[in-house]
Amino acid sequence: MSVEANDILGGMAIGIGATLVMAVWNLFLKRTFGTPSLNYCLLGRWLRHMPGGTFRHASISAASRKPFECTIGRIAHYAIGVVFALVFVVLASDDWLARPTLLPALLYGVGTVVFPFFIMQPSFGLGVAASRTPKPTQARLKSLATHAVFGVGLYACALGVSYVLRVAAQARLVEFSIESSGDTQHDVGYLLPIARGFRNDLPKDTCRRPENQVGSLAF
Repeated sequence: MSVEANDILGGMAIGIGATLVMAVWNLFLKRTFGTPSLNYCLLGRWLRHMPGGTFRHASISAASRKPFECTIGRIAHYAIGVVFALVFVVLASDDWLARPTLLPALLYGVGTVVFPFFIMQPSFGLGVAASRTPKPTQARLKSLATHAVFGVGLYACALGVSYVLRVAAQARLVEFSIESSGDTQHDVGYLLPIARGFRNDLPKDTCRRPENQVGSLAF
């Protein structure tokens, strides 16, 4: 499939939003049940040690602190969410961003748990899938639930992005139709990428006669 500018921008927005939803979920667990969540400073510390050639730690909490580790960790957390979202948008069907559905996003969100299970947690000294933590089963269930929430966040944020894209595309096409009402030969093909994902609803001759077809666009 081709990747367009709207896919990239939409994926970035969805990734930031879904990561924020996940952060709110973790904050809820912490304040309601006292469940600890990801320490951004430890994530940043792990990343800050990488330029020195250290990728795995016996205990990340015992590793030496690094300047700006908390800031770097927080930025990295959202950057990872954006990357996950962009990969999902690329892998999803062509019309998913236009018409989001919950199940693919939920399954993908749960699937992203392989990153902490097999990369982050072993590198932090916590073992594969938190096997070295005091309560590994509880830690695993929390990770699964958190990444499921991330998947729900992808879906919820995609609904918002889809709505914005739909309204913007409709507004642009209507505006163009008004401006070009006296010129039936003007090509509006360049506007169609704006409405990517909605083009299946467009009449086949939309580009040839915009002034007659805008009223029938199925947005």
